[in-house]
Amino acid sequence: MSEAGTISIEDVAFEQRDVEIFNIPDEKTRATTLQSYFFPRLEVLLRHTLGMVQAIYEVNPYEYTSFVFQPSPREKAGKTFGYTEAHIGIAGQRRRDRELTITKPDGSHYHFHPSYLVYEVGVEASMNVRLFPFIFNVDSQFVAKMGQEITQNAQLLEPIFAINHLSYDAADQFIRLKDCLSSGDLEPYEMTFFSPSLYLPVTYDHGLNDLVLAYLALFPLLDTSIQIAEGRPSRLPELLKRYKAWWESLTCDVNNEPEEDEAPDGDAPSDLPGLDGYKYIKPGKWWAVLARDNWTCCSCHRSAQKDGVTLNVDHIKPRSEGGTDDMENLQTLCWKCNIGKSNKDHTDLRHHEG
Repeated sequence: MSEAGTISIEDVAFEQRDVEIFNIPDEKTRATTLQSYFFPRLEVLLRHTLGMVQAIYEVNPYEYTSFVFQPSPREKAGKTFGYTEAHIGIAGQRRRDRELTITKPDGSHYHFHPSYLVYEVGVEASMNVRLFPFIFNVDSQFVAKMGQEITQNAQLLEPIFAINHLSYDAADQFIRLKDCLSSGDLEPYEMTFFSPSLYLPVTYDHGLNDLVLAYLALFPLLDTSIQIAEGRPSRLPELLKRYKAWWESLTCDVNNEPEEDEAPDGDAPSDLPGLDGYKYIKPGKWWAVLARDNWTCCSCHRSAQKDGVTLNVDHIKPRSEGGTDDMENLQTLCWKCNIGKSNKDHTDLRHHEG
């Protein structure tokens, strides 16, 4: 994977024509071409993301994870028929000098971790992030421990899933997050967590940031799987709190307590003020601000429709400094510009030239 060092994250782009490779008739030629064509760009994306993992969660993923690839470049890897997607990601570190706590149907212990967190490019000309909690048959005790961790931390997980538009699939069943691994009808290998699919082209300025955010949000669940499999205590609550602190640093102009008449219906998690408050501008006003600004970032002038950027409603004078939700104090910024502005700058970018 040495080619990855010659590409910067700003240069990474996936075009619609890229998926023509999936149509190569010969499977061996197709696999080799997929590896040489997609892996260098996917590796740059993954290494960029792991750098952010290290900064946000204060862990070094390189110390206890290994890269995983599809199609696998290992000569002795089992053959995968079809090759309808190419992916690169991480799993727990491959080691044969120790057994995991996970057992096989015959009672012996696995040496390889069952959970993969990957970036995928598919034959449907789309990209997404996917977490496979169990890629092979694992014992019920391991599944139960994962389910218990999710259940106990659902109050922190649910808003993180919401702001990143993450979904979970259980054999086409709708199951609440905290119940996703406790359904008696669910085979563990049927469970996946995933981001929305972004249709190509996907570039650094068009969708790639959304995939990075999804990967970062799913990383704590991968880490939980690794810790449990290694027989170590889960650190899921700690990682989720670090994610919460990081997210709030990006949206730090949001009040810790939403205005009472703007709270949504239902019970919101009480200990996630930043994540909860982020959406507490009334939906009608949120829509009105975006429409007034022509669905375009007031700073970089990129739009949701043409450029695929995620748009936020920003307080010109932050709430933390007395700013109100009046229309004249609100402006449309894309996610990237909103981070750059933070709450230290009061510039009204609607009237800013240059």
